[in-house]
Amino acid sequence: MGAASSKSSRSPDLSASTASLNALDEKVASAKPGSVALPASPSPISAARQQHLDASIQHKISSELAALKKSEASVRSEIEAALERESGTQEKRDARTKDSITLKQELEEIRTKIDRHRIRREKVDQDKSVQQARNKVLQCLKEHQSTSLECADEASAFKRAVAKAEKEFIASLSA
Repeated sequence: MGAASSKSSRSPDLSASTASLNALDEKVASAKPGSVALPASPSPISAARQQHLDASIQHKISSELAALKKSEASVRSEIEAALERESGTQEKRDARTKDSITLKQELEEIRTKIDRHRIRREKVDQDKSVQQARNKVLQCLKEHQSTSLECADEASAFKRAVAKAEKEFIASLSA
């Protein structure tokens, strides 16, 4: 009883669904193998609505593109600034290193020159002929305090000894 009434109420639905199944079978049979049938759009969109959607999408895309370009420009400028700082720092570091190395070399050269000069000067100061001539002048001046002209011979001998030592010193500089 209840089943009979439910069958009768279903039969119009069944005939409609059977008809739609038959139509679907015909479409599948008529379709080429390998081709895919796309379902039809549910409802057509009006042209004004489509233009509004297109304009909205284009606006969003252009705003995103502008934001990306701005972001890219700021990142690029930050990278360039960092590279400039790094290269400037590196150049300064290299310059300081070169300067310090150069300064150390120059200081070492000056030290060796001073040492050579000191050694040569000591040789001149220790020259026995200069020391003897100086001692003779000093001895003569002590003996003749009031008449210093009496020591002219000793002074001339001292001058000759110093001149000879200077020549030797200058010759040692060029060697």
